[in-house]
Amino acid sequence: MPPPRWSTPEQLQWLQSEIPAYKKAQEDNTVNKFWEVMTHAWYQEFSERKLLWPPEGIPPGMSKEMADADLPAEFAEILGSALSERNEKLKNWYRNNSRVKVTSGSNKTSKLLNKLLGQRAQGVRDLNQIEVYSKLHYEEKVKPMVENEISEKGLVDVGERLRCIKTLTAEMYKQEGEDVKASVKAEMIRRNEERKRPLDTANTPESRSR
Repeated sequence: MPPPRWSTPEQLQWLQSEIPAYKKAQEDNTVNKFWEVMTHAWYQEFSERKLLWPPEGIPPGMSKEMADADLPAEFAEILGSALSERNEKLKNWYRNNSRVKVTSGSNKTSKLLNKLLGQRAQGVRDLNQIEVYSKLHYEEKVKPMVENEISEKGLVDVGERLRCIKTLTAEMYKQEGEDVKASVKAEMIRRNEERKRPLDTANTPESRSR
């Protein structure tokens, strides 16, 4: 007995419409490129955030402005897990359904896929040094202080927790030595360059919070 279908009728139609692009990627040995571009296009159509936090994709207790910035660690972890699970479902779907016969490539999604393959990322905001420092050292250096501060002050509101995280991260980075700051700056440059490469060489997470 086949497993229950996880996709909606609209999502199923979307998936089926891209089977020709998947088959072409197999022939050209560019399946990794297909995964990157396909998932980018998928999340433009079907936001994982909106599935997690309907209807607008905004976690509880947060404003739109907060949600558009880097998510607090607790919500980023939830979103990251959901994206990983969704990506695996998408890959498995194509691996299991590539023999389905469909008409190729005149729909808008196929055109988007073809366009994105050679397109430079547009409107990608550069990460700053404190954001990169947080991604590299939050768990080890900042998180214990954040947890202590939240416990001592009894911070419950998500907005207050977010401000606490940002404040303590900035303070910790300010206290770091020049060697750490130099490595963070180098990593910041590398990540920002990577985020602006064509989508065939850059990851495209929906959260924009690599």
